[in-house]
Amino acid sequence: MREGVSAATLAHVFRDIADRARFTPSKRDPLHQWWTETSKR
Repeated sequence: MREGVSAATLAHVFRDIADRARFTPSKRDPLHQWWTETSKR
């Protein structure tokens, strides 16, 4: 199923973003900002 694949891909992407945010000291980084706002929801 397409949805199963995209869900698994999204989970992988989000984990990758979480790793990047963890290793990004700059709070001005757009990706870090986006991740912070997204995880608040």
